[in-house]
Amino acid sequence: YVLTGMLANPATVFVTGAKSTIDSISYVKATVTEDGGLTKSFEQDSNVKVLDRDLNRLDVAISPEVVGVAVNIEAYSKEVPLVMQQSGSPQTGVTVDELTLTADTVQLTGKRAKLDQLEAFPVDIDLSKITESKNYEIELVLPEGVTSVTPKKVQVQAKVTVEEQTPT
Repeated sequence: YVLTGMLANPATVFVTGAKSTIDSISYVKATVTEDGGLTKSFEQDSNVKVLDRDLNRLDVAISPEVVGVAVNIEAYSKEVPLVMQQSGSPQTGVTVDELTLTADTVQLTGKRAKLDQLEAFPVDIDLSKITESKNYEIELVLPEGVTSVTPKKVQVQAKVTVEEQTPT
């Protein structure tokens, strides 16, 4: 999962204090925590902290003292190109002249470590099932560590030559 954004409401707070203290402000923070793993977006109220460059809390008045924080979490995803992998042999009398995928890429979601290893997504095409010139729908098989693929199926356009059978 990936943190895609955080938004505080209100986005601005007013800080009041001695000029020397105000001049030493380096950070105004609202910290959020979530028990367990971060697997979905959430909202939480958070106390605002005012800190100097050494992360020491400064003695100032903050208005408002509490802000709402919306945290956006999304599943890690990656777009990769499709690559045909042919298996099997054409049936007797059938010559596969051309195979073309109707999509170029797929969107994968899953574990970052696994997705970062994938450079392409294989589309397994069993040539023994190609019997005529038409579009064939191929269901994509998820590799280990990949939780979803979009689209789930792709079309393969096949152009074949079928040898005429002569009666003997």
